[in-house]
Amino acid sequence: MIKAIIFDLDGTLIDGGEDLHAAVNLLFAEEGIAPITLRAVESFIGDGIGALVARSYLHAGVAPEDLAERIEQFKRIYAAQGYPLTRLFPGVFAALRDLASRYQLGLCTNKDQAHARAILQKLGIAEFFSMLVGGDTLSVRKPDPRVLVSAAHGCGAGIDEIIYVGDGSVDAALSKATGAMFFLYAEGYRAEPLDALAPAASFSDYAQLPALVRLAEEGNLPGRVNQE
Repeated sequence: MIKAIIFDLDGTLIDGGEDLHAAVNLLFAEEGIAPITLRAVESFIGDGIGALVARSYLHAGVAPEDLAERIEQFKRIYAAQGYPLTRLFPGVFAALRDLASRYQLGLCTNKDQAHARAILQKLGIAEFFSMLVGGDTLSVRKPDPRVLVSAAHGCGAGIDEIIYVGDGSVDAALSKATGAMFFLYAEGYRAEPLDALAPAASFSDYAQLPALVRLAEEGNLPGRVNQE
């Protein structure tokens, strides 16, 4: 029985790369560092803000004297922007509305909780989620299995009673570590071939997701299904 659907955020529900890119380059501008590309920044998304900032500096060939302080400054810049370029992927709102009428919905992201909550509110989807586990909610972050277990329990479900929906290798590793059923959104920031992530199902259109969830609940999901 499926009781809850747990989602990743960046690259799964939202396309937030442009705001993260803008914040990185504003941070760099304070130090006279040349801007880096959107594509580079998008490739650093998935392991939380600290990792994104550290990888951005490494990509720029700069070793900051106080990386921890620069990460905090990035967070201030990112929040002050107000996420003007962050948007839902097509079909997300309708899919969440449909699923929330039948299941508990949760969010499990490496984005800091305050940023994640603010984005959910801005995009009008906060009401659909009964649980949010951010990158700073616990002492660990994805792909540590405890974060998904916590999100599932917050939705009143065991790990065998959820579907986890993500877009990349961190999400695949998290699902594997917990044994949770993994659905992959194929239009996110994934760098790896789809086959390497071994999802139970993949989809490119959110209109397909409710039907895939119903198939899974009925036990009729045939092996690996790619809905692309």
